[in-house]
Amino acid sequence: MGSDIMSDEIIVSEADYYSECTVYELKDELKERGLKVSGKKADLVARLVADLNSTIEAVENVIEQTEEAIDAIETAADEMGDVSDKLAEKDIKGALSELKDASDDIEKAAEETIEAAEDALETAEDLSNKGNRVVTRWNALSKNQKIIAVVVMIMACGFSLISGGYITV
Repeated sequence: MGSDIMSDEIIVSEADYYSECTVYELKDELKERGLKVSGKKADLVARLVADLNSTIEAVENVIEQTEEAIDAIETAADEMGDVSDKLAEKDIKGALSELKDASDDIEKAAEETIEAAEDALETAEDLSNKGNRVVTRWNALSKNQKIIAVVVMIMACGFSLISGGYITV
């Protein structure tokens, strides 16, 4: 079972975030992310877009792996139900066969769960690092810059809600 979010398409495009930025702003953003800051504007934008898409893909991968782990756990639970049915029928041979199937499914569920958890931790660490860089940048702003940033964010959210038809004026 794959995630509905997954696709082979570019998730974030240059026009979404960076087309209006100056080269200085792009380099600042690249520096904050620990990425290479040299090159033409198109190269800088491509680097930032690739980084964003990489983060989004990592999150989508965790979602997909979690779904696979859930499917494996459900299959193992069904197999355990079959074991119970065979035991209720006093079919010991059938119960042992079902128990073997259940054991295999439990092992698969454990592997899927561990893989999803490991990737989730890695992705969480990456997101935490990116979040810490944002907090560091926020803390470096003056009080007036913070006020302006908040006003701009509120206006952008309001515009998005109105243009998306979620709020009518």
